[in-house]
Formats: sequence, structure tokens, C-alpha cells
Amino acid sequence: MATLTRELAQSLLEDQEFNPPSSYTALYYYDFVVVIPDGYTSIGSYAFANQKITGVHIPESVKSIEYAAFSNTFLDSINIPDSVETIGLSAFSSALNTRNGSKDVYIPDSVKQITEGAFTHINGALKSLSIPGDVSLDVTGPSRLSAGSEECAIVSCTQTTVIRREVASPSENQLEESEEDTLKHFRDAPFVMSHLGYTGKTQWYSYDELIKDTIFCGFVIGTTGKDKIIGTSSADILAGGLKKDKLRGGKGSDGFMFDYTAAFGKKHADVILDFNSSDGDRILIDHEDFDGVAPGEVDLAVFASKKEFKKLSKTIAPILYDSRKGRLYLNENHEDKSLGDGGVFAQLKGAPDISADNFIVLAF
Repeated sequence: MATLTRELAQSLLEDQEFNPPSSYTALYYYDFVVVIPDGYTSIGSYAFANQKITGVHIPESVKSIEYAAFSNTFLDSINIPDSVETIGLSAFSSALNTRNGSKDVYIPDSVKQITEGAFTHINGALKSLSIPGDVSLDVTGPSRLSAGSEECAIVSCTQTTVIRREVASPSENQLEESEEDTLKHFRDAPFVMSHLGYTGKTQWYSYDELIKDTIFCGFVIGTTGKDKIIGTSSADILAGGLKKDKLRGGKGSDGFMFDYTAAFGKKHADVILDFNSSDGDRILIDHEDFDGVAPGEVDLAVFASKKEFKKLSKTIAPILYDSRKGRLYLNENHEDKSLGDGGVFAQLKGAPDISADNFIVLAF
């Protein structure tokens, strides 16, 4: 088992040029996402404790998060991959900040055990904690037995709502299909675009009208407000809607769609929490709403510095990617100096590697 120890974590922070401000006020304007390399199976005790990181990308290889691994950090959100099975004592105690309001945290179905104090002392930053219905809560510590319930021993119940999800029971519709049967099933069936919180008319698209040679099992779009959209264990298409949304595809080959509802700028760009090209995830772009993006292969340019960004913004490449911060830009002005009416339209948490093969241009 490869454990990311505190010593290794500190070395990792140095390699990624972690340099937080000393002033607590300045910290509210600071942004640093640490990227944990793939291959570690455990994040060890105190690995990032007391380090004011604002985000972390945890790879799918991680199975356990140990004692106080992220305690007393400054995270904007807590995003746990589907590979994690155990969350240790005080793992995320005092880990969330309040600069973007109270958060909702989703614990994936892969997690089988959460130990007491894992999400305590977050002081109003944690609005709700959604946990699997069959997860085991290890709350044997005597100092926690007075909490009143197992759930209240892992969070501060006076400030956080704990949601135990129902355990899904298998049905005939969940039986395994061959690839050929699956392809036929979804090509013959229409897609439903579910408008969350919207009472208007439901829109339908046939498989071939929406996209070809790619299998997606569901289509969910957000509201006119800020949404957190979570996909299923199947392959889904997710679209955030009008404001800054957070998208988590979950398992399967998911598509994250950007069309006329896409807004540009850091304050409006959707955040994709778990984009993984090795899982078959894709960025879907409607060419009619993204000027310069034509059906076919996307002309993508990748940069890692401001100097490279300025140079590439004057080229004909319509899509630019910041490989350090995970931001996708529409270069609407092409060879002119600025991006025109474009700008950043998405941020990929953890700044994963992407290529032109990870894009699909939609032509309705």
C-alpha cells in the first residue's frame, strides 16, 4: 500500500509552489489546489493538516483517508472520489472555509466506514452531509458517545443536516447488457432532459439527434440559479444552466455540455469536480453558441504561463486550456489581442490532462 505520508505531502506542496499568505484576511483571496499524483492508495495521518490549501484533487487510486489528514485546512469544498472506502478519525475536522457560504458534501457509495469526528468543528461551513445508507459509522470513542446519535458524532448536528441515502435495490433494468444491446437500447430510445426545479415543457432528443457513436444514459440540466449536479453510476450528460454550477459526473463516461447557457468569466464558469479522460469523460460544445468552434475535431491549445496565454490568444485556436489551473477558455476573437466575448467557461478541478480527443462538438 502506497501511503502519502505527511513528509511526502509537504514535499508535494513545495514542488507545486505552495506559498499561502500569512494574513488571515489575505487568505480569503488566496487560491491553491494541491494535486495528489495517481498511485497513492492512502492519504496518511496529518498529511495536509494545518496547511491552508483551498482545494485538493484526490486520485481514483486512493482507498483510505486517515486520521486528521485534512484537519484545519481551508478547503472551498470536499470532493471524495468513488474509490475511497474509509474516512478516518477527524479526517476533515475544521477543513472547510466559509468564504463561499455553507456547502453540501456528498460521500460516494464506495465509502463503507466513517470514523467519529470526521467532519466536526467546521463552524457553519457544512450545510449538509449526504452519506450512503449502508455506511458504518465508527463512533466508539467515549468523548463522542454524548453526541446523541451516530450521525451527530461525525458532524456537528446543530449546524449540519446528515442525509442517509436509501440503499438502491437491483432491478431488471440494472442487469448487465452487452455493448451491442446497450448501443441499440439507447439509439432506439429518446433522451429526457430533466429540468431540476423547472416546471416547463420537458425536451426530448433521439440518440442520433444528440450525439453519435457515444453512449450516454441520462441528461440533466440545472436551473437558472447556482446548482450542484451529481450524475449516476451510469454515463450521463450534465449541463449546469445559467449561473456558476458544480458538476460531478460520478462513475461512467460522462459528458459535460456547454451551450447558449454558458457564461464566461471566473465568477460564472462551471466547475467540473471529477473530469477523468481515462474514464471516457468528454466536454460537449454546441458549435452554434461557441463562435469559431466547428463540427469535427476541436482546435485546442494548451498553456502553462501568462506569457504562453497571451501568445496563444492571438492564434486561431478557439479553445485554450490552462494546464496549471484547469481552466477552459473560448478564444472568440481568434487572432486579435483579447478573447472578445469569450473567456473562461469551465474549470476542471485538479487540472487533469486533456486533449482534443476529449471534446465533442454538437451540431443539432
